[in-house]
Amino acid sequence: MKTTVAIVRCKDYTPSEVRAAVREAVDLLGGMGRFVPPGSRVLMKPNLLASWEPDAAVCTHPTILQSLLELAASSGGECSVGDSPAVGGDTPGALNRLLKKTGVQDVLADTDAAMEFFAAPGTEVDIEGAAVFHRIPIASAVCRADVVINIPKFKTHALMRLTGAVKNLFGCIPGRRKVGFHLQAGDNPSMFAQMLLDVLMAVRPALSVMDGVWGMDGEGPSAGRKRQFGVILASEDPVALDAVACAVAGIDPMEIPVLRLARERGIGETDLKEIEILGVSPEEVRIPDFRLPARGDLVSRIPTPVYRALRNQLVRSPALKARRCTRCNACVRICPVHAVSRIKGRLRFDYSRCIRCYCCQEVCPEHAIYTRPGMIKIAVEAAQAVAKWTSDLLKREAGYPG
Repeated sequence: MKTTVAIVRCKDYTPSEVRAAVREAVDLLGGMGRFVPPGSRVLMKPNLLASWEPDAAVCTHPTILQSLLELAASSGGECSVGDSPAVGGDTPGALNRLLKKTGVQDVLADTDAAMEFFAAPGTEVDIEGAAVFHRIPIASAVCRADVVINIPKFKTHALMRLTGAVKNLFGCIPGRRKVGFHLQAGDNPSMFAQMLLDVLMAVRPALSVMDGVWGMDGEGPSAGRKRQFGVILASEDPVALDAVACAVAGIDPMEIPVLRLARERGIGETDLKEIEILGVSPEEVRIPDFRLPARGDLVSRIPTPVYRALRNQLVRSPALKARRCTRCNACVRICPVHAVSRIKGRLRFDYSRCIRCYCCQEVCPEHAIYTRPGMIKIAVEAAQAVAKWTSDLLKREAGYPG
């Protein structure tokens, strides 16, 4: 039996429009009753990256969350909501301010759902078949839940290229314990992707529903282009969901480290030919000119000693747009290796410490941090562009098509 993914059109966040689209997507998979038995403890895991307004297209929109809470409650589920935001979730007070800003606070009041504070240390979970991390701390509320419903946002990501259903589960690691995983993975996309797949095996959500009504491409997950994608996607398989999201974006799933490694490990389904699409087809809702973030791994095949010696000139590094900086210091607080500091009022990056996790860029509320390529990387890309242009010119002159 093929893995199924539902794709439903949803043009905006009008509550009636969202309710109808979410219900249709879930019904195509068999209905909420298939996932939520009466009396079960249901935890909703939205993407609450930081304190962003709902219309910023950074966090899961509250209308999507509310629609799923209402459906789960109608099936007899006892519902709660939980996440471990990158910024604004360190204390109950900070989390309450984030919930108000993102619109989640109103949803909780309207649905009587409880909010779970994903506090450290969490519960240590042993993962059979893990590739890298055989024991991972998972928020205790996640472990207590009978059903986890994963509600990612359709966005790009500087390190993982796409942040979807699998990446959203990273927020199940409580509080600052996520820092340790950033430290161990460093600027290695494959290592980080392996860890995300290990987390997936620990959490195993029953259902994933992706908010793609408005999303983000380019330099996501917070500083990219806000765009109207007009879709909601749903599946039991988070890997298949992300693969179909790639099809909607017109990109090869194998360009995404998580999906490439999921195929190698046999986790979920990444072959679009083996996925049954319900609802509309990816071609019908194709996103024109979808931009992935610039690659950070162009020269990943360079020998390790050479890479270490030239690292700052090879990989993309965070940099500051000084005029946009409001000195909120969110970037200073989030850096897992203390590579960002403020000295005499000026922001400084210590590139010898920086592990290129790009957390500083993710959490900047003013989009004041961007990533710039190293000089060698610029030269490599320029040489490739010149080579392609020369090749195309020679082909045209020789009379070859294209």
